[in-house]
Amino acid sequence: MRRSVITVAIALSAGSAANADLLFTSVAGPSVGPGMGATTFTNVPPPMFSNDDVPGQEQIVTIQVQKRFDATAVIDSPMLVNWWATAGGTPPVTSVEYSINEIVTNNTGQAWTGFEMELGEGLLAGFGPYTNPFIAVSFDVPNQNPAPVCSAFPIVSMHTPTRLVFSGGVLPNGGMMSIRFQMDNKTPNDLNFDGVIDMSDIYGITLREIPIGVPAPGAVALAGLGGLMVWRRRR
Repeated sequence: MRRSVITVAIALSAGSAANADLLFTSVAGPSVGPGMGATTFTNVPPPMFSNDDVPGQEQIVTIQVQKRFDATAVIDSPMLVNWWATAGGTPPVTSVEYSINEIVTNNTGQAWTGFEMELGEGLLAGFGPYTNPFIAVSFDVPNQNPAPVCSAFPIVSMHTPTRLVFSGGVLPNGGMMSIRFQMDNKTPNDLNFDGVIDMSDIYGITLREIPIGVPAPGAVALAGLGGLMVWRRRR
Protein backbone atom coordinates (compact mmCIF):
# COMPACT_ATOMS: atom_id res chain seq x y z
CA MET A 1 0.00 0.00 0.00
CA ARG A 2 1.44 3.39 -0.99
CA ARG A 3 0.28 6.66 0.61
CA SER A 4 1.55 10.22 0.28
CA VAL A 5 3.21 11.71 3.34
CA ILE A 6 1.21 14.53 4.91
CA THR A 7 3.17 14.90 8.16
CA VAL A 8 6.84 14.01 8.52
CA ALA A 9 7.27 13.40 12.20
CA ILE A 10 10.90 12.46 12.85
CA ALA A 11 13.97 11.30 10.93
CA LEU A 12 16.14 8.64 12.53
CA SER A 13 19.75 7.68 11.99
CA ALA A 14 20.60 4.99 9.45
CA GLY A 15 21.29 1.50 10.69
CA SER A 16 22.39 -1.86 9.38
CA ALA A 17 21.20 -2.85 5.94
CA ALA A 18 19.86 -6.18 7.18
CA ASN A 19 16.95 -5.16 9.39
CA ALA A 20 16.86 -1.53 10.48
CA ASP A 21 14.48 1.37 10.47
CA LEU A 22 16.36 3.99 8.46
CA LEU A 23 13.70 6.67 8.34
CA PHE A 24 10.36 6.75 10.11
CA THR A 25 7.40 9.04 9.52
CA SER A 26 4.46 8.29 11.72
CA VAL A 27 1.53 9.83 9.85
CA ALA A 28 0.56 8.92 6.30
CA GLY A 29 -2.73 10.80 6.36
CA PRO A 30 -5.61 11.83 8.61
CA SER A 31 -7.45 9.25 10.69
CA VAL A 32 -10.88 8.35 9.33
CA GLY A 33 -13.94 6.38 10.34
CA PRO A 34 -17.46 6.65 11.73
CA GLY A 35 -16.11 6.81 15.28
CA MET A 36 -14.05 9.94 14.54
CA GLY A 37 -13.96 12.83 16.94
CA ALA A 38 -10.35 14.02 16.87
CA THR A 39 -6.87 12.49 16.72
CA THR A 40 -3.30 13.71 17.09
CA PHE A 41 -0.01 11.82 16.69
CA THR A 42 3.25 13.28 18.04
CA ASN A 43 6.72 11.71 17.94
CA VAL A 44 8.89 12.26 20.99
CA PRO A 45 12.56 12.75 20.01
CA PRO A 46 15.21 11.60 20.40
CA PRO A 47 14.93 7.84 19.72
CA MET A 48 16.13 5.57 22.51
CA PHE A 49 18.43 2.58 22.10
CA SER A 50 18.34 -0.54 24.23
CA ASN A 51 19.22 -4.22 24.28
CA ASP A 52 15.67 -5.43 24.51
CA ASP A 53 14.88 -8.89 23.14
CA VAL A 54 17.59 -9.50 20.56
CA PRO A 55 21.39 -9.17 20.51
CA GLY A 56 22.51 -5.70 19.49
CA GLN A 57 20.74 -2.42 19.88
CA GLU A 58 17.03 -1.98 19.37
CA GLN A 59 15.79 1.42 18.34
CA ILE A 60 12.75 2.65 20.31
CA VAL A 61 10.53 5.41 18.88
CA THR A 62 7.98 6.91 21.28
CA ILE A 63 4.69 8.22 19.86
CA GLN A 64 2.11 10.16 21.88
CA VAL A 65 -1.47 9.82 20.66
CA GLN A 66 -4.66 11.61 21.69
CA LYS A 67 -7.91 10.25 20.32
CA ARG A 68 -11.57 11.11 20.90
CA PHE A 69 -14.40 8.83 19.85
CA ASP A 70 -17.71 10.55 19.11
CA ALA A 71 -19.40 7.26 18.17
CA THR A 72 -18.89 3.65 19.23
CA ALA A 73 -17.40 2.75 15.88
CA VAL A 74 -14.12 2.31 14.00
CA ILE A 75 -11.29 4.83 13.71
CA ASP A 76 -8.59 3.89 11.19
CA SER A 77 -5.20 5.63 11.51
CA PRO A 78 -2.80 5.20 8.55
CA MET A 79 0.87 5.06 9.53
CA LEU A 80 3.88 5.08 7.26
CA VAL A 81 7.24 3.39 7.70
CA ASN A 82 10.03 4.33 5.29
CA TRP A 83 13.04 2.14 4.64
CA TRP A 84 15.76 3.91 2.67
CA ALA A 85 19.48 4.40 3.17
CA THR A 86 21.23 7.58 4.26
CA ALA A 87 24.97 8.17 4.50
CA GLY A 88 26.67 6.76 7.57
CA GLY A 89 24.46 6.12 10.54
CA THR A 90 25.49 4.71 13.90
CA PRO A 91 25.02 2.68 15.97
CA PRO A 92 23.86 -0.32 13.92
CA VAL A 93 20.28 -1.30 14.66
CA THR A 94 18.99 -4.87 14.52
CA SER A 95 15.30 -4.10 15.00
CA VAL A 96 12.99 -1.23 15.84
CA GLU A 97 10.07 -0.84 18.18
CA TYR A 98 7.44 1.88 18.51
CA SER A 99 6.25 2.66 22.03
CA ILE A 100 2.71 4.07 21.77
CA ASN A 101 1.26 6.09 24.65
CA GLU A 102 -2.38 6.87 23.91
CA ILE A 103 -5.03 8.92 25.71
CA VAL A 104 -8.56 7.99 24.60
CA THR A 105 -11.73 9.97 25.42
CA ASN A 106 -15.20 8.42 25.35
CA ASN A 107 -17.56 11.01 23.86
CA THR A 108 -19.97 8.48 22.39
CA GLY A 109 -22.93 8.85 24.76
CA GLN A 110 -22.61 5.31 26.09
CA ALA A 111 -20.30 3.35 28.37
CA TRP A 112 -17.68 0.95 27.03
CA THR A 113 -16.83 -2.53 28.29
CA GLY A 114 -13.73 -3.08 26.18
CA PHE A 115 -11.43 -1.77 23.48
CA GLU A 116 -10.03 -3.47 20.38
CA MET A 117 -7.01 -2.75 18.19
CA GLU A 118 -5.98 -4.35 14.92
CA LEU A 119 -3.06 -3.93 12.51
CA GLY A 120 -3.50 -4.25 8.77
CA GLU A 121 -3.61 -2.09 5.68
CA GLY A 122 -6.25 -0.10 3.84
CA LEU A 123 -9.02 2.06 5.30
CA LEU A 124 -12.65 1.45 6.24
CA ALA A 125 -14.23 -1.06 3.83
CA GLY A 126 -10.79 -1.59 2.25
CA PHE A 127 -9.14 -2.58 5.55
CA GLY A 128 -7.68 -6.07 5.74
CA PRO A 129 -4.57 -8.14 6.52
CA TYR A 130 -1.16 -7.19 5.12
CA THR A 131 -1.01 -8.10 1.43
CA ASN A 132 2.80 -8.23 1.43
CA PRO A 133 3.91 -11.36 3.34
CA PHE A 134 7.23 -9.70 4.25
CA ILE A 135 5.64 -6.86 6.25
CA ALA A 136 6.35 -7.71 9.88
CA VAL A 137 4.85 -4.99 12.08
CA SER A 138 3.19 -6.57 15.12
CA PHE A 139 1.91 -5.84 18.60
CA ASP A 140 5.29 -7.02 19.96
CA VAL A 141 4.44 -10.73 19.92
CA PRO A 142 5.77 -12.99 21.37
CA ASN A 143 8.14 -10.87 23.48
CA GLN A 144 5.59 -8.39 24.92
CA ASN A 145 8.30 -6.25 26.47
CA PRO A 146 6.74 -4.30 28.09
CA ALA A 147 3.29 -5.86 28.16
CA PRO A 148 0.36 -3.72 26.95
CA VAL A 149 -1.68 -1.97 29.65
CA CYS A 150 -4.96 -0.02 29.67
CA SER A 151 -6.11 2.00 32.67
CA ALA A 152 -9.84 1.30 32.14
CA PHE A 153 -9.61 -2.33 31.04
CA PRO A 154 -6.96 -4.28 32.99
CA ILE A 155 -7.46 -7.63 31.23
CA VAL A 156 -5.71 -8.36 27.93
CA SER A 157 -8.22 -10.89 26.59
CA MET A 158 -6.50 -11.28 23.21
CA HIS A 159 -2.93 -10.55 22.13
CA THR A 160 -1.84 -11.80 18.71
CA PRO A 161 0.67 -10.25 16.29
CA THR A 162 -2.08 -8.13 14.69
CA ARG A 163 -4.91 -8.00 17.25
CA LEU A 164 -5.07 -6.59 20.78
CA VAL A 165 -8.23 -6.63 22.94
CA PHE A 166 -8.69 -5.08 26.40
CA SER A 167 -11.60 -5.95 28.72
CA GLY A 168 -12.57 -6.34 32.37
CA GLY A 169 -13.85 -2.85 33.18
CA VAL A 170 -16.19 -0.02 32.24
CA LEU A 171 -15.35 3.39 30.81
CA PRO A 172 -18.36 5.71 31.25
CA ASN A 173 -19.39 8.32 28.73
CA GLY A 174 -17.15 11.34 29.21
CA GLY A 175 -14.38 9.21 30.70
CA MET A 176 -10.74 9.09 29.63
CA MET A 177 -8.27 6.22 29.67
CA SER A 178 -4.59 5.70 28.95
CA ILE A 179 -3.21 2.85 26.86
CA ARG A 180 0.41 1.84 26.44
CA PHE A 181 1.43 -0.74 23.87
CA GLN A 182 4.38 -1.65 21.66
CA MET A 183 4.59 -2.15 17.91
CA ASP A 184 7.57 -4.21 16.80
CA ASN A 185 8.94 -3.85 13.26
CA LYS A 186 11.19 -6.47 11.72
CA THR A 187 10.34 -5.88 8.07
CA PRO A 188 13.30 -6.16 5.62
CA ASN A 189 14.75 -2.82 4.52
CA ASP A 190 14.74 -3.87 0.87
CA LEU A 191 11.04 -4.65 0.86
CA ASN A 192 10.76 -5.04 -2.90
CA PHE A 193 14.00 -7.08 -3.09
CA ASP A 194 15.47 -5.08 -5.98
CA GLY A 195 18.91 -4.83 -4.35
CA VAL A 196 18.50 -1.11 -3.54
CA ILE A 197 17.16 0.45 -0.34
CA ASP A 198 15.35 3.61 -1.45
CA MET A 199 12.01 5.39 -1.41
CA SER A 200 10.42 2.56 -3.40
CA ASP A 201 10.60 0.50 -0.19
CA ILE A 202 8.12 2.75 1.63
CA TYR A 203 5.09 0.90 2.92
CA GLY A 204 2.00 1.87 4.84
CA ILE A 205 0.05 0.17 7.60
CA THR A 206 -3.19 0.98 9.41
CA LEU A 207 -3.92 0.96 13.13
CA ARG A 208 -7.63 0.21 13.55
CA GLU A 209 -9.30 0.90 16.89
CA ILE A 210 -12.88 0.33 18.02
CA PRO A 211 -14.52 0.57 21.45
CA ILE A 212 -16.92 -2.12 22.67
CA GLY A 213 -20.10 -0.39 23.84
CA VAL A 214 -22.55 -1.46 26.53
CA PRO A 215 -25.80 -2.50 24.79
CA ALA A 216 -28.77 -0.25 25.51
CA PRO A 217 -31.33 -1.82 27.92
CA GLY A 218 -33.93 -1.90 25.15
CA ALA A 219 -31.57 -3.76 22.83
CA VAL A 220 -30.86 -6.38 25.50
CA ALA A 221 -34.60 -6.87 26.09
CA LEU A 222 -35.27 -7.24 22.36
CA ALA A 223 -32.45 -9.75 22.00
CA GLY A 224 -33.87 -11.79 24.86
CA LEU A 225 -37.37 -11.67 23.39
CA GLY A 226 -36.06 -12.81 20.02
CA GLY A 227 -34.32 -15.76 21.63
CA LEU A 228 -37.51 -16.70 23.51
CA MET A 229 -39.55 -16.64 20.29
CA VAL A 230 -37.05 -18.91 18.52
CA TRP A 231 -37.12 -21.31 21.49
CA ARG A 232 -40.93 -21.45 21.41
CA ARG A 233 -40.98 -22.15 17.67
CA ARG A 234 -38.63 -25.09 18.15
CA ARG A 235 -40.77 -26.69 20.85
